[in-house]
Amino acid sequence: MAYQPLALKYRPQKFDDVVGQEVATTTLRNAIAADRISHAYLFSGMRGVGKTTAARIMAKCLNCRAHDGPTTEPCDECESCKEIAAGRSIDVLEIDGASNTSVDDVRDLQENLIYAPARDRYKVYIVDEVHMLSKSAFNAFLKTLEEPPQHVVFIFATTEIHKIPPTVLSRCQLFDFGRVSAEAIADRLRHICAGEGIDADDDAIDLIVFASEGSIRDAISALDQTINFSGDWISYDDALKALGMIGRSELRKLLDAVIDQDAEAAFSAIRDVADTGVDMRLFCRQLIRHVRDLMVARVAGSGSTLLPYSDREVELLGEQAQRLSEEEVSRLFSILVRADQEMQLASAPQYHLEAATVKMIHSTRLTPLSEVIAKLQTGGLEGGRMAAAPRPIEQRLEFETPSSPRRPAQTGGSPRDRLLAAARGSSVHRILDMTTSVELDGSVLRIDAGSLVNKRLLTQGDKAEELRSLARETFGVGVTVEVSAGEGNNAAPLQGPDNPPAEEPPPPPVERDAPPTDVVERATGTGAQPEVEEEIKEHPVGGMLFRAIEGTITHSRDAGNDDKEQ
Repeated sequence: MAYQPLALKYRPQKFDDVVGQEVATTTLRNAIAADRISHAYLFSGMRGVGKTTAARIMAKCLNCRAHDGPTTEPCDECESCKEIAAGRSIDVLEIDGASNTSVDDVRDLQENLIYAPARDRYKVYIVDEVHMLSKSAFNAFLKTLEEPPQHVVFIFATTEIHKIPPTVLSRCQLFDFGRVSAEAIADRLRHICAGEGIDADDDAIDLIVFASEGSIRDAISALDQTINFSGDWISYDDALKALGMIGRSELRKLLDAVIDQDAEAAFSAIRDVADTGVDMRLFCRQLIRHVRDLMVARVAGSGSTLLPYSDREVELLGEQAQRLSEEEVSRLFSILVRADQEMQLASAPQYHLEAATVKMIHSTRLTPLSEVIAKLQTGGLEGGRMAAAPRPIEQRLEFETPSSPRRPAQTGGSPRDRLLAAARGSSVHRILDMTTSVELDGSVLRIDAGSLVNKRLLTQGDKAEELRSLARETFGVGVTVEVSAGEGNNAAPLQGPDNPPAEEPPPPPVERDAPPTDVVERATGTGAQPEVEEEIKEHPVGGMLFRAIEGTITHSRDAGNDDKEQ
C-alpha cells in the first residue's frame, strides 16, 4: 500500500476522536440523537482544527447503513461509511467554494437537488471555503438554502466568516471551531508517535506544538516532517533543525544583550540567527514567547506550572526574569508584538527586528515612575538613569505673560542694555528694543523712541508708569525720563500724577448742513501735522490705509461735483 501522510492516516473518524472541539461535537451528537437535524450548518474557524473532518463524520452519522436511521456512532465498515471517508460517495458531494464561485455553479447545484439520493438517506453537500462565493452566487443560493428538499443537508466550512453575508448566516446553524490547546495537541502527537513506534523528547514535542500555532493538522504535518529528518528518535535539536527554528539559548543570548544595553552584541546575535537561514518572522514569534515566559516567571514564579519546560530551563528563565522588572518585561513584549505585525509584510524583516531591538534597549534605560516620584519627593534627581532636571519654570515662562518674573538688572553695560535687561518680560520691552538711543545725563534718562508712535506709547498710560518704575529700579529713585522721536523733536516727559496730560480744546461746532470738513482733513492728511503725516505715509500698513482713504475721499468729491454739474 502506498505511503499515507500522518495527517490523513490519523484523521478522526468519529466525534470522540476530534481534538479540542467538544462543544461542537457534543451539540451535533445530541442533535442527531434527538432527531433534530437541521438543513444547513456552518463551521467556522482557523485552518486545520477539524471543520471538514467534522462535516464528513456528520455525513457518516446521517447515512451509515448499519443502522436503521441516523446514528451518533457510525460503523466505519459499511460501504457508505467507507466511501464517505475516502471522499468518493455519490451522495456526499464535497465542493470547493474557491473554484465554484459563479451563479452558474449555484444554478447547476440547484438543478440536482430535486433528485433523491442514489443509495443513502441524505444528500449531503459539503462546501469548503464557502466565503469565496461571489455576492451574486450567495443571493442565488438564498431561496434554496432557506427551503431545501427534505433529503438535502448543507454543511459549509470557512476560515473567514466575516465575508459571508448575514442573510446566509441567518439561515444556518453556526459552530465556531477554536484553536486547539497546546496540551491537547501534545497528547495527540504522543498518541501518534506511540502508534508509529517513534520516541520523542518532551521538549521536541513542545517545540512542534509551538510551531503549529493551535492547528492540529499543522502539528501532525510538522511531526511527519521531523520524523523524516530524525528517524525513530526525535530530539530537541533535531526538531529545531527540521522546523528551521532557533534554540532557547540563542533567545537568552539576545535578551541578555538587551538587558545589558549592549547594542553591538544584540545585533551580532540577530546576524548569527539570520546567517543560519531561519525565517526572521518565526524568530520574532519565538522571542515573543520567550518574553511571555519571562513575564510568567516574574509574576507567578519559576515554579509555576505555566512553564512546561525542564527544571534547568525553568531555572535559567527565573534567573533572567529577575534582571527585569514587571514594567520592563511588559514594554519588551509590546515592542516585539508591534515588530511582529510590521514584519509580516516587510521585504527586509531583519531590519525591523533590529530596530525593535534598539527600542527594547532604550526601554530598559527608562526609570520606573515610582522611582521618579520617590526622588521628586526627596528632592534628589541625581544619579541612576535619571535624565537631566528640566530648567526652572521661571526661565521657561518668562516670555509668556507680562507678569512673568523679570531677570535681575545688569550692573554693567550701556544704559540702553541695562534698561532692556531690566525690562525683559515687561509690556514695554519690545518698544524699548526699537529705540534709537538711551542716554543717562546725570539724573535725566533721555530716550530716543525712533518714531512718534513709539514716543506716544512710552509717554502715555500704563506703559509710561511702567517705564518710570523700570528707570528708577535700574538707575536710582531720583531719575527722570524724557522721550523724544528723533532729531528736532521736542522731548516729552512721562505722564503721571505729577505731569497730567494737557487738556485738548473742544472741537469747533459744526453746522448741520455743512460737510464734515474736519473729518475730511484728518482722513486726507490736510489737517494733520506734517511730521505725523509723513510718519504715517512711511509706515507700510499706515501708508496703504492713507492712500486708500485719500483715494476714496477724492473719488467721493469728484462724484459730488459731477452731481452738482448735472
